[in-house]
Amino acid sequence: MIECAELVGEAMRKHFAWLAALKSKTFWGFAGLFIALFMIFLYLTFPFDAITSYAVQKIESQGNFRVEIEEMSPFRLTGVSIKGLQVRDAEDRRKVFLTMDEIRVRLRPTQLLLGRLWVDFDIYAYDGGVAGSYCFHRGIHDVAMDFVDLNLSKYGTKEVARKFGSFDLAGVIGGAVAASLHPKQRRNNSGTVSLNFDRLRVMNIDLVGKKFPDLTFEPSRASLTLKNQTLQVNEFNLKGNHIELLLDGSLRINQSQPTSSRANLTVKFKPSEEFEDALGVVAMALGEPNEEGFYTKRVNQRLALKGTE
Repeated sequence: MIECAELVGEAMRKHFAWLAALKSKTFWGFAGLFIALFMIFLYLTFPFDAITSYAVQKIESQGNFRVEIEEMSPFRLTGVSIKGLQVRDAEDRRKVFLTMDEIRVRLRPTQLLLGRLWVDFDIYAYDGGVAGSYCFHRGIHDVAMDFVDLNLSKYGTKEVARKFGSFDLAGVIGGAVAASLHPKQRRNNSGTVSLNFDRLRVMNIDLVGKKFPDLTFEPSRASLTLKNQTLQVNEFNLKGNHIELLLDGSLRINQSQPTSSRANLTVKFKPSEEFEDALGVVAMALGEPNEEGFYTKRVNQRLALKGTE
């Protein structure tokens, strides 16, 4: 009798274990089905058009711009892919301010449950790209991004110095940006900018009707710090074959209208004899160089965004 009872007890334990495993499998099966249906629901109801329209409106509101998009499509359930984006002058289509091959933006739905709007993005442009994220939480905007191998020769520079002349630019930019922006308490703004320049060249320089020798620069780095509404230049030194350029000062950022930001900079440059000869009488307007051979020019004016044809 005792052996029979033990056999019955063992059989009951196995039966209950089987029921528990079955319930567990059923639970996870329904949970997986719910998650799949939820993701499909997000995919079908995600407001791609509304987000794109908002982005276009936001960009165009920053100035006299016109935004053109070649193609827009869903990306990874909660994302959107924008191809062939161009920002042009609203009155002259030949002037192009910005060109991007593709932008991929993805929303993190789980972060919404925590009260955060979290977006990851990847931008492919100028033979390189930018990868980063944006988070909005409790009225604070946090942005972080990395620049990888942006090719400057892909960005036209005809309009950069249009009032004075023209030049062609080549080289590669990399680096990172991180910022925390507080619209209501801007004194709490903080951030850093770090940029690396490699194989930087300035060619076909024609300024104020004069031809200048081509410039080739050594690898260099720029470092800036954001505090309050001011972007302070900590390090910026370009050393080339015909000129050495030092930059110091700050940029006063207008968060509501970035193109109305103001520069308060001190530019110091040391030209070679050949470059100085090309300056001619223009050098007279720069005053006298210091003991180290550097000319000094102060810039205090509102930034103006130019386009490229």
